[in-house]
Amino acid sequence: VELFFETICSSMSVHLRRYLMNSIEHFLEIVQAYSEGNDFTGNLTDLPYENVSLLTLEIVVDKADIIAPPTAPDPTTAKPGTDATAPPEPAIEVSFGFKPALSEAKDIIRNVFKKMINSCCAIPRVEVIAMPNMENMDLCLQSVN
Repeated sequence: VELFFETICSSMSVHLRRYLMNSIEHFLEIVQAYSEGNDFTGNLTDLPYENVSLLTLEIVVDKADIIAPPTAPDPTTAKPGTDATAPPEPAIEVSFGFKPALSEAKDIIRNVFKKMINSCCAIPRVEVIAMPNMENMDLCLQSVN
């Protein structure tokens, strides 16, 4: 009986490894679909780029910095056709960013691989599930490293 369960464990570990490798290869294909980036040349057509988004980035615009206007303009240096007596409008300093930050987005994609591998750890063997008297035993499938 022990040899029977050892054989089942080996077979399940092989299948688990194969499923993990297939999942990693599939995710790698998804990532590679975006490897060309967004450097478009010529006419842009949307149809070839209708992919499921891999990661959604939010563009954050920060308009908090308002630069005080310079002093009143000099009428002698005003451009023709402009109102030299109008006070200048304050300039608004605008900064852009991504949420999550690009470095964090790279880490998120890298962590997908780690989570795939870690999800295959500590999976109980069949005999632990099938036989109630073995519930307290710490028997797991061979982990994928």
